[in-house]
Amino acid sequence: MKKSSLLLLGILFLILGSSLFVLIKYLGSIQHHTNKNTRNLSQENNFGINATVYHNNKPFSCTSGAPCPNPLVYYLEISSKSKTFLLDYKICDGTSCISEKDEFVENLDSGGTIIRLPNLNWNDNDLVDIKVQLPVNGSLEFDKNSAYDPVNTHKFWVDLGMSKIISEY
Repeated sequence: MKKSSLLLLGILFLILGSSLFVLIKYLGSIQHHTNKNTRNLSQENNFGINATVYHNNKPFSCTSGAPCPNPLVYYLEISSKSKTFLLDYKICDGTSCISEKDEFVENLDSGGTIIRLPNLNWNDNDLVDIKVQLPVNGSLEFDKNSAYDPVNTHKFWVDLGMSKIISEY
C-alpha cells in the first residue's frame, strides 16, 4: 500500500472512532436525562408491590343515585406483601405523566391503599408505566421533631413495568 492510502485509511478510522465516541456520549446523556427523576431505579420488587390503575364511574364522594359532576375518576390501587411506605409514584401513558412529591408518605400494609389520581385523558385498556419510590430498608428516618425526614431517608425506585388501565372492579 502506498503511504497516501495508509494515511487516508488512518484518517478514516480516526473520523469513525470520533463519531462513535460522540454517539456513545450522546446516547448516555439521553439515558441520564430520561432517568434523572427516577435515580436508583430497580427491576427488583423485593417488597412484593402490586399496583393497578383503574377508573370508577362513580367517585367515592358520590351517593347512590345522585348525579356526579365527574363521571370518570382514576385511582391507583397499591399494596405490598411486606411492610413498607410509598414515598412517590410516577405513572406515564406515553404522552403524559403524573407524580406525587412534597413529603408524600403512604403506609403500605397488607391492606394497601387507594389514591385518587388527577384528571387526565386516559381510557380503559391504555397502557401505563408505573414506577414507585420506597425507602431502601422499608422504614423511614425521622427528624428531631419525630416528623418524616425526606432528606435523610434513603430511597430507591422500583419499576413495576407496564400495566393496562382497567375499568371499575
